[in-house]
Amino acid sequence: MIAIELTDMCNHICRWCTLNRRSNILRLDIIKKVAYTLNRREIVFTGGEPLIHPRFTDILNIFDGFNIGLETNGELLSGKFMQIADKCSWVKIPIEYLFVSDIARVRGCTSERIVRTFTNIKFLRDTIRNRRSPCKIILSIKYHKFNIDELIDIIDSWFFLGKIAVAEISPVRHPRFHCDLPENVRDKLIEKNYYNGFIIKENPGGDIPILRVPATCKGYEEIQCLLPRSIISQKTTKEPSGSIPV
Repeated sequence: MIAIELTDMCNHICRWCTLNRRSNILRLDIIKKVAYTLNRREIVFTGGEPLIHPRFTDILNIFDGFNIGLETNGELLSGKFMQIADKCSWVKIPIEYLFVSDIARVRGCTSERIVRTFTNIKFLRDTIRNRRSPCKIILSIKYHKFNIDELIDIIDSWFFLGKIAVAEISPVRHPRFHCDLPENVRDKLIEKNYYNGFIIKENPGGDIPILRVPATCKGYEEIQCLLPRSIISQKTTKEPSGSIPV
């Protein structure tokens, strides 16, 4: 899987993250070169908050035919429901607490913005269903030492997305917040394997390794250094006609 960091800026100020303090946006010409370098592989748009990128809809068109994932906090989904439902294979959205006010507190924003975020998720859910899209919504439920006691209640309360959703249970990696998953909580998670089930990640360093194109990437030579020769398409010098203008 190739992670493409569209920006390292974010509209939230999560307590365990510093990306919101940066200001890089991956240039569209670099994004096009990445697309034409790869051979229609599995990619994920990440950040920061990738929907901050002013050309996000154009970027989806550039990667037409790829297996696309999107990691977003959900607040900026409005106006992009159909494009995301049609182009993305999955959308991953984090959840940290049971109550909206607690989520707002840990993300450094207002409760009204969190309510808008989850309204957007419901609209995306309905769009996926209406368009009969195979796109999956993944609720990424982050556990840490301050919410571990209410983890089961968080899952029960927020798991409103029906059979198109998967819940991914994973730890916050920041050392101030990190904790192990208790045995009794793990057993309850397994018991609650309704809908499409859970993806449980307990090792904060145990994710499948992915290659990453950072938002600071400046040129084609850097792309070639970042990506192994084995995954680079042989058709890298010729861009298709009618491509999105820079």
